[in-house]
Amino acid sequence: MDKETLIIQKLLKIADNQQKILQRLAQAQDTNVDYLHRAVQTAGVNMSQPLSLTAFVTPKDGGYTVTVDGFPAVSEGDPKDVQRDNAVKTSFKKNFDNQLQAQQKGELLNSLALVYKNKAAGVA
Repeated sequence: MDKETLIIQKLLKIADNQQKILQRLAQAQDTNVDYLHRAVQTAGVNMSQPLSLTAFVTPKDGGYTVTVDGFPAVSEGDPKDVQRDNAVKTSFKKNFDNQLQAQQKGELLNSLALVYKNKAAGVA
């Protein structure tokens, strides 16, 4: 390889590294990520039976995937337990949606994917 080709390859590698850094900085400065964390926690506390929930927010394809962890454990074989779990998650979703609307963040609802996770059986 000649010297010019080596220089071009090094410049391309530097540009690629700069692009990766800029993407990480953009994600770190995304105020919606922090807002969604707080919105999940607030919606959990505001439920009729308050829940301490944790959110993991991932920016993805112009939107966000929000994994909400901390729902009570469910016995899959017990229809009443499954029904209660569905009611709790429906109540959470309603509180969460209302909170986003009240805070003028309703546009986020169109770009969200919510994923619910239950605690393992036997975990308090």
